[in-house]
Amino acid sequence: MSTHSSSVSPLTRLAELEARYDGPIPDREFNALRHGSALAADLAEVRAEISFFREMAARSRRSGKTWRARGNEELAGRALMDCRVYLAGWRARRRRLTALERAQRLDVAHDRTRSAIGGLLALLTMGDRR
Repeated sequence: MSTHSSSVSPLTRLAELEARYDGPIPDREFNALRHGSALAADLAEVRAEISFFREMAARSRRSGKTWRARGNEELAGRALMDCRVYLAGWRARRRRLTALERAQRLDVAHDRTRSAIGGLLALLTMGDRR
């Protein structure tokens, strides 16, 4: 996926994508456009997945407790096994979120450095114009 500077308007970028693809724009490209960057789209997706896995783990745990209270140990055990699967998915997404947030911090720091260097270069070249 190509990265575009923030100087290109979203509508211009959308027109570019519509011209490039004969048919629907791929989800990855569209989400990057919608969220402003591929990294921001990945962060939004991972946060949604974390929410899903957290909710499903809680539901499975409640279901297991309900089955156990009703005396059905077999279904209680199955529900708790499901809970473990959802918790593993939740943990994996949390690790991914941590990595993406680290990448975002590095990206922001890189942009700030680039901006500062650009400002310095502008100041230095102003002296040449006099």
